[in-house]
Amino acid sequence: MIQKLDWSKGKVFAYEARGKISKEENVQVFSELREAIKQYGKVRIFVLLPKLAWSDPRAIGVRFSFAKEHLFDIERYAIVTDNPFIAWISLLLSIIPGFNYRHYSIDDQLLAKTWVEAKHV
Repeated sequence: MIQKLDWSKGKVFAYEARGKISKEENVQVFSELREAIKQYGKVRIFVLLPKLAWSDPRAIGVRFSFAKEHLFDIERYAIVTDNPFIAWISLLLSIIPGFNYRHYSIDDQLLAKTWVEAKHV
């Protein structure tokens, strides 16, 4: 399940993901982000993963297609989780030039929200 958080506004999109995320949910989220990219040029994304979440294998193509088309249309991307595997992947993603990605622990959720929303960093 993926749920949009109520503090999402403008070009800032905040979500909480838990458990299995269906292909339909992936399509809905990425369609919403595509529309926002058309409107704002770039978006900012915050994802809270308090527990492990995973996408339906049928959604992998949807996710890769979006990343291929719009990776550099993401102005800031914060992922908030204490999952050590995600922390390791975060380290790999942080080396992509031009991709502004940060990993935060659950205890630093407010810091992540502040970074995603900040006008100047």
